[in-house]
Amino acid sequence: MKTKEINNMITDKLIRIICNRLAQDKRVRRTLPVWGRLHIDRQLPFLCVYRRPVDQEDPGTERFVISEASYLMTTNQRNLHKSLCSLIRGISTELVKVFGSFLIVEISSMEESSIQESTQSILTYPSFTIFAQGSGHLFSTIASLEKALNKIEINKQRANTDVVQLKRMALPGRIPLMTKKEADQLGVHYIGIEIAPIYRDPESLQLFPLVLNRLQRRFNTALKHCLFEFLPFTDLPFSTPLSRYGTPGYG
Repeated sequence: MKTKEINNMITDKLIRIICNRLAQDKRVRRTLPVWGRLHIDRQLPFLCVYRRPVDQEDPGTERFVISEASYLMTTNQRNLHKSLCSLIRGISTELVKVFGSFLIVEISSMEESSIQESTQSILTYPSFTIFAQGSGHLFSTIASLEKALNKIEINKQRANTDVVQLKRMALPGRIPLMTKKEADQLGVHYIGIEIAPIYRDPESLQLFPLVLNRLQRRFNTALKHCLFEFLPFTDLPFSTPLSRYGTPGYG
């Protein structure tokens, strides 16, 4: 294998180092090949994922994961996908040992073309689509997330949220991070969230800082409701302070 190809992969050695630190409940901070970062504060039953598109600019969207205590930002390049899946599998396996189950939340922006086709105009109000598999374990988690997202208001306009059932563990047009069979065996669940990019100009892609900051804060609060609702499905001891995992309305 060429040196350049090796440098564009997440190596087995790096994955072992990360998993060993998680096993010891140590903080993980790693820059990833090509572009991206893995940030995990401590042992947590979830991982927020953002995969940056390779065929278009997507400014601002990564901001919706970097406020979380456990997140992974990476490129959506195909040549990195196999090693990315190995990394996520390793993290999930290690943390399922601690919590009994694990949740992957993938975040992406909606495509401008699909928004304008459905609304016939430029969208100005907050809009979200939740993608999830029809698992009974996640019904209350998804319901909590939908309810929290619908409470978001930007410039006096209330959010709209749709829920779509998935057959694969991936957002539309994305390669799955894990097969359903593999996820079922490990005890891993998946939720995808698409965010309408009202935080930037659809043509110039220039960011609207005030809108982005407000939407990010409100979204992160809504996401904490989702993660808080997921906690009962883990083996988290009742004696553990839930504030350690980010209770709704904090952080």
